[in-house]
Amino acid sequence: MKKFLLSLLGLIVMVGMVHAQNDTIFILKDGGITGRYKTTEIDSIIFYQPVFPVQPPIPVDSLNIESTQFLDMATRAANYIDTNQKIPNISYIDASQTRSVSAAEFYYMMARWLRYLKVNGEQATPPPVKIVRGTAVPPTPTGSMSGTFTKDDILTKGQSNADFIDANGYVPNYSTVGSTQYSPVAIYYAMAKTIRHYAQNNHTLPATVSVTEVTKPDDWPATITVPTITVYHMPSCGCCAGRVPYQRYWKTWVNYCPRCGRTGTLLDNPKHVYEGEITCSRCDADYCGYCGGDKKGGGACWSVKLTPYP
Repeated sequence: MKKFLLSLLGLIVMVGMVHAQNDTIFILKDGGITGRYKTTEIDSIIFYQPVFPVQPPIPVDSLNIESTQFLDMATRAANYIDTNQKIPNISYIDASQTRSVSAAEFYYMMARWLRYLKVNGEQATPPPVKIVRGTAVPPTPTGSMSGTFTKDDILTKGQSNADFIDANGYVPNYSTVGSTQYSPVAIYYAMAKTIRHYAQNNHTLPATVSVTEVTKPDDWPATITVPTITVYHMPSCGCCAGRVPYQRYWKTWVNYCPRCGRTGTLLDNPKHVYEGEITCSRCDADYCGYCGGDKKGGGACWSVKLTPYP
């Protein structure tokens, strides 16, 4: 292009100084003639340099949900559950109802929003929450369907559940708070109620939030409601002595006492034993938190055991 313009400019200057042969303008490129025009046929010469249009700015990712929209979504979800006693299958992003998220996708959104406050403090302003399409449902949900949670419980579970979904791509089957496993249905409801309170109370979180049993979304598997107890204990019975390292382990057991046949009566170390032990509140039987064996002695740890879960 540069050579072309220089050649053309040279020819024009020459025309201005002398008459070119036959009053003709020659167009040259790379030393060769590519065109010729009689000066009498030309009434103007325009030097054209194309200008490329300015590209419009890249629009904000349509999957980013602004804070006001997100708080409205959580409020509508909590209101829906209160009224219908069921987790909504989908949550619309706005009143136009042109876009929506599944129950699993919104569970993940709420968990990440709570994780932000857990990490940055309750006074922090959360950024837009991005929808992550394809978040999978819990494969085998289990746990209690009702309960009461403290503010720290909700923030801690929001963080751990968001981390879990980051790594695995699906909603966890349960969330452990203290020694109790709670179903993802209960956690969904608790998160929605917590965020609704935040939206309606000058951006403050509730001290506690309680949820009752409600129905799962249609596309989630049925929740198994076997009561369980999760402990962090050392081996503490004769069956384990010298057989496993003397350290703490996480273990989950069905909350059923084989001595008295009652369900839901097992407690996490109410006698404050150093290693930790599980005790039945009805018959006072004690069990090793590591192997589940009865600590009565006389080999009972081999014959009377708690049921591991799952």
